[in-house]
Amino acid sequence: MAEFLVIRLGSRPEKSAHWIAVDANGTRRSPVVTGPLAEATKDVGDKQVIVLVPAESVLTTSVDLPIKSSARLRSALPFALEEQLAEDVENLHFAAGRRGDKGLMQVAVVSHSQMQDWLATLQAAGIAAAQVVPENHGLARIPGTMSLLIADGHVMFNDGAETEFVMQDVKPSEAIAVTGALDADESPGHLLVYCEPADEANFEHDWNVLRHELASVDINLLPDGALPRLAVTIAAGRGVNLLQGSYGPKVEYGPMLKPWRTAAALLLALLM
Repeated sequence: MAEFLVIRLGSRPEKSAHWIAVDANGTRRSPVVTGPLAEATKDVGDKQVIVLVPAESVLTTSVDLPIKSSARLRSALPFALEEQLAEDVENLHFAAGRRGDKGLMQVAVVSHSQMQDWLATLQAAGIAAAQVVPENHGLARIPGTMSLLIADGHVMFNDGAETEFVMQDVKPSEAIAVTGALDADESPGHLLVYCEPADEANFEHDWNVLRHELASVDINLLPDGALPRLAVTIAAGRGVNLLQGSYGPKVEYGPMLKPWRTAAALLLALLM
């Protein structure tokens, strides 16, 4: 079974990052390790490396583009989304994900400068990533359920369908209010929360408010932090891989052609 080393980058990953080994079934294969990014290389072995990057640096949205060709899709994405973006699309990298049940395609948008910084940091540490994924994509989407994860002062949210966002320094109730789920004319929803024990205590009043407004609030504690929860979801195939287009893997044609060199030489000699 495939195993992965999932590395979560922080604001200064060269000083401190977090990593854990998991398999494709969502089973943990190691405890969470914290240390300088370069130290993660000793735990790579034959595992594929997935790197989780800070959610606040990546915009996640969706678009309806009936295009199947990867090259044409990459060319069309900037024009389809430019009205939603404040920055010049030439400065941005667009990565496409899977299509949902309604045909909408998940898209991740990040600046080229940020992508280059992350890749340079990984290269300096000797890390070769198979995937680079926004960390909030590790919060699984459950149809009919709102999911919320609190980590490092950020609130990650999805509604189980197309709505997905990250907010900083807000209360859980403020994040839920943005979605309209607390409006009087809306049907009460179900909320699934992941947080560390300290956040459960800090937001005790907020949980009571949400329990009064929603059909149910189910709180799941993360004693080892957010990484194990995010890692098992990403390892199962969730999330948009930012390593696409100019940042995608380069095809080495030399090794592919080497077995045919002798045959080609013989054919050339025969023709001459």
